[in-house]
Amino acid sequence: MSVEFYTVPQRQPATSTRPVLLILVFILIAACGIINAETQTERFRVRYRSSDRIYVEGGKSQGLVEGTLLTVSGPDSARVRLKVVYASDRSASCIVISGAEKIERGDWLQVVEWGKSPEVAPVEADSETVTVNEPAHSPEIAAEPARSTRSGLTARTSGSVSLQWYSWQDNTAADLDFDQSTLRLHFRAEDIGGRPWAVRIRSRGQYDQRNRDYGTGAPDNEFVNRLYEASLKYGADESNLEFQLGRILPRRLSRVGYVDGATVDFRMAEAWHVGVLAGAKPRWQFRDEQMTFQKYGTYLGFERGSYSTTFLEQYFAFAGEYRGSEISREFFHLRGRVQSGAGWSISHQMDVDLNRGWRLDKADSRVEITNLYLSARHKLSRVLSVTATYDSRQNYWTYEQQSTADSLFDDELRRGVRGSVHLRLPYQLNLHTQIGYRDNSGGGAGTVSHSTYLSKSNLLTPRSMLSVRFSGFNGPVNDGYSYAIRVNQDIRRTIILAAGYGAYSYTAQSIDQERISRWWEGSIRVDLPYALFAHGRYQHSYGDDLDGNTLQVELGKRF
Repeated sequence: MSVEFYTVPQRQPATSTRPVLLILVFILIAACGIINAETQTERFRVRYRSSDRIYVEGGKSQGLVEGTLLTVSGPDSARVRLKVVYASDRSASCIVISGAEKIERGDWLQVVEWGKSPEVAPVEADSETVTVNEPAHSPEIAAEPARSTRSGLTARTSGSVSLQWYSWQDNTAADLDFDQSTLRLHFRAEDIGGRPWAVRIRSRGQYDQRNRDYGTGAPDNEFVNRLYEASLKYGADESNLEFQLGRILPRRLSRVGYVDGATVDFRMAEAWHVGVLAGAKPRWQFRDEQMTFQKYGTYLGFERGSYSTTFLEQYFAFAGEYRGSEISREFFHLRGRVQSGAGWSISHQMDVDLNRGWRLDKADSRVEITNLYLSARHKLSRVLSVTATYDSRQNYWTYEQQSTADSLFDDELRRGVRGSVHLRLPYQLNLHTQIGYRDNSGGGAGTVSHSTYLSKSNLLTPRSMLSVRFSGFNGPVNDGYSYAIRVNQDIRRTIILAAGYGAYSYTAQSIDQERISRWWEGSIRVDLPYALFAHGRYQHSYGDDLDGNTLQVELGKRF
């Protein structure tokens, strides 16, 4: 059994950002065959990932071509499926076509269905555009059609645009009805003109409507518009120089957050990387839009070996955020990973804050470890793997928080441990269970949590799945549990039907009374002609704390 630590994320500086719309998450059908000598055992390591692409070690030389389907080797294999949309001789990029689980660098992907090498038809000289529109199961990620124009400019483009509508009808006495309309745009163009240039845009605009004052200061109606990324990038994986301009999330120093500025990365002697970044903090990330914050950072790191044998990665960085001549935050960041093929891996992350000036007066210490994360994973056999992690975080002072009461920070240390074990059982069964413990920052007993997830693929019909999840916690203030049962059916890979039922219950020790709320839901996802897609979900909630209906609808187009 693996042990993995759990902590509550540390409090970040107060911002004006409204709660983000919950992304439609559906547990979709995926093949989850048992690993044995007679099944396909080809696997590929994730080299790195962006927000919309998964890049793997392996390409056409290993038989990995466009259209190949893969799944995650692990507890999420029954829920996550990927598709190769571009392949070179030694590398390939994938999109997620079903599921919404997190995929990290170094994860293993298992081939489910091999693609076929396409026969490329000649493009006539006067053709305007050549586009490949293939259905996929993700509303935000598209295939990579090659585009050709008369001017000779070429690019691989992907992305989507969609209109979403979310409505909550509150039938309780509180009458907190809420409606939200959202327009989302995600666009990426790569290999522009046959060169390693890329353009990327991610944005969201939403209109919120509340039928009455919530008592939190939120207006009855408001527009919330966010441009998350608008960048120009030069450089490929094998490039010795890589730079990015615009609104960006730095790839190798993401701990600094979004930056309006530039990053430059140099690769030296194959394995070493050195880079710098400079810019400003986007105004929507903090409360007072009249303020201006500058961000600077530099890093040094190396990557050696191969994921298929032994791989070693280590980065050391320094970053600072300033309000004019005033310090907001300065810290060192250390992260790394070492692993031996699919057998075992160890990774770590650490933030060390440097306190000087007013920060030293607040923290009473020149150096503080504000974030420490350790993780170890070991695959004991072809059907059993375990994981253990330790996580410790605490609040750090920033410029905006100078007037905050010290007591709100003194008790914000979060430290915990969690262990998990995953089993690939016969009859296409997958079992994942975990248990964790978190310290109580205020003293006294901590919180114990546990969860178990069981799934069965191809239950009664091909491409169907039944999943059951149960979780619970026992803390110093209250105890609780939740469970959910879901059934999915994939129809010809273009229509996915799902139904589910679940409940959440808790007991506050102060009143010693159980309160429980239940829900049931149905959903449908459809891929339409001309790269259009539509999603819909209806949920009815009822019980001691909830009584209402949720409706989510999305219509979009991939390009």
